[in-house]
Amino acid sequence: MLLSSGPHTAAFSGQCVSAPCGHPFHKHCLVRWLKQPPFYCPICRKDLEIEDCRPLFFSSNTAPHLVGAGSITGVRAQGKGRGDPQLLKLLGLTNLSHPPSFRPTSAAKGHPEDAMPGTWNPVLTAMHTGGATKTGAVGAIVKVHPGAIQDGAPLNKTQIRAMITARRSEIRKVLKVIVRSQQVDLVFLVDCTNSMLSYIKAVKDGVTDIVKGMVKDNPTLNIKVAFVRYTDVHAKSPTTSVLNFTRDLAAFEAFVGAIKCHWGRDVPEDVMGGIRLVSQLPFRTGSSRMLIHIGDAPPHGEEFNSMGVHDDFSDGDPNGLTASAAMELLAEKDIQYLFGYIRSKYTTKMVSRFNEELKELGRPPIVEFDAQKPTELSVTVFKNLTATVERTICQRSAALTHHGTIIKCTDVTMETGDTEYVKNKVVLRKYKIPATLAEVLPDTFAPSMTVDKQTLRMATLPFAAGSFRLAFRCWDADKHIALVVKIDKDQGGRVAGGARRRVLIDVYTQCAAAKFASEFAIRAKEVGIDLPTFSYIVPGMVEFDTSPVAYGVLEPEIAGTFVKVNSNTGYVNKDSQYEHLQAFSHWTWVVSKGSHLVCDIQGVVGKTEITLTDPVIHCKHELKYGGTNLAAVGIDQFFKSHVCGPTCKKLKIADDKP
Repeated sequence: MLLSSGPHTAAFSGQCVSAPCGHPFHKHCLVRWLKQPPFYCPICRKDLEIEDCRPLFFSSNTAPHLVGAGSITGVRAQGKGRGDPQLLKLLGLTNLSHPPSFRPTSAAKGHPEDAMPGTWNPVLTAMHTGGATKTGAVGAIVKVHPGAIQDGAPLNKTQIRAMITARRSEIRKVLKVIVRSQQVDLVFLVDCTNSMLSYIKAVKDGVTDIVKGMVKDNPTLNIKVAFVRYTDVHAKSPTTSVLNFTRDLAAFEAFVGAIKCHWGRDVPEDVMGGIRLVSQLPFRTGSSRMLIHIGDAPPHGEEFNSMGVHDDFSDGDPNGLTASAAMELLAEKDIQYLFGYIRSKYTTKMVSRFNEELKELGRPPIVEFDAQKPTELSVTVFKNLTATVERTICQRSAALTHHGTIIKCTDVTMETGDTEYVKNKVVLRKYKIPATLAEVLPDTFAPSMTVDKQTLRMATLPFAAGSFRLAFRCWDADKHIALVVKIDKDQGGRVAGGARRRVLIDVYTQCAAAKFASEFAIRAKEVGIDLPTFSYIVPGMVEFDTSPVAYGVLEPEIAGTFVKVNSNTGYVNKDSQYEHLQAFSHWTWVVSKGSHLVCDIQGVVGKTEITLTDPVIHCKHELKYGGTNLAAVGIDQFFKSHVCGPTCKKLKIADDKP
């Protein structure tokens, strides 16, 4: 693969590329190398993407000279670097974060993207603005097909190829995020003063058991553990000790087993010193990070002391670390904070004060648990381990697939008990579940819909906020039905074409998933599997009478506790009560002959009824179903984690895998 220099290399002029590190390669060899992780230069192991490379041109002189291409004799690099249109064209790529032909100019001109939100198929008819769709009269049944587009210009093969190439590059980057996020750096921060003496043995035993269990039960995770022991500033030297990150469980167990407790002089302890040491640990690049803090006393300082106990440093940490600065240290390292209390009456004010700072920083609150209960300790850690990995993957991959502005939850004012409700006139498009799976599988899939006008009584403030959308409570003004409207935070970005295209992608995905679910319920009954009532919500698209027009997803409000069964990046909830839903994801891949896999299974799961929402569909066609579709990469991630159970065996699909 590595290119040698010499007069014969002139024949390869324009067919080779130079990595940023200066190593040259045949382009087709490097493309093949970068199709699978790890994504780095084969020579020096530096991170590498094909877009980072530059085309090379060779001189036929017997003594060629170098112009700007590392240290390879006879190589001349052209192009202006990453993002240069001419460069990307030469590489057979294009930077299509916002293809110019994808943004409609006004609602009045019609929306040809109804047929194919998010660029649905290789035909890609009429994606330019100005095309018209057959929307029919209000209330009429409309079948929207790509062929229904009139007066629109199709994209040519070069544009389609460039979009697919760009999307594949994006998926490779998401896979790199997944691989790195499955590196878990786990830190135990433990108070080892004499007040903990009666609990420390149980804590040490629990910690070592947890680490062994996590390594055994999560083979896809690359787990390293560290331990920070702290006492008090009054304690005899050393007041702290640290075990750096290690995979050696025997070394970890020996370190924890050798820990001894020391006396302090007052009740508060050197919590701030422990947090400072945690922030200085050598976390791996891109890893998921979790801090498990176990203690029975607050830091020094009156602001943390809720019991009026003696404190030799009532003005605060003697080394000057404030609550704000301490939480900033953890936030900068993207560390999820869990706190196991021994005597909560002494630490409640500390947790509350830390949470105030975490909220200001846009970070999730501290997860509390009773460290004296071994079961609660292990359950909390296991549950939050997978949640931390999933959150890390979602946040970092969102930055790759989101082309608009990501707004922090702290920048959004949330509703209170006295939130005002106002009337909004909307155009509502109601979509129907396809009659057969055969309608769902083609790239030209588009569900039937009715168009109607409606008035919604909607809250002026959201009750929930995700990475991309805000959720508002509302009521059908006539029928008094509780509904939820989900609106993109960034109406102009997110994907090419803006929020309207994103809403259509969500609706089409949910309609397709609903059909898979109904067929799965029938098949399960045929083989004698007793399932609760099993369905997906089929949402509608609302178009608000605003300027510019805003769009959202409208669906019934679901009562109950939400659970997440799996994700689109490989997370699988291993609770046996959700085994049949894991089997559903597997079955969708089998019944579609490997072209589709429904995942990101979430909703309200009861004993008699299962109501699901917001699915993701991995599809072999990378441009279908939007940015959450990770195509073959996503399918592979699911099967790496999925373990077939009784339902898969009854369906006779246990041996049917990629």
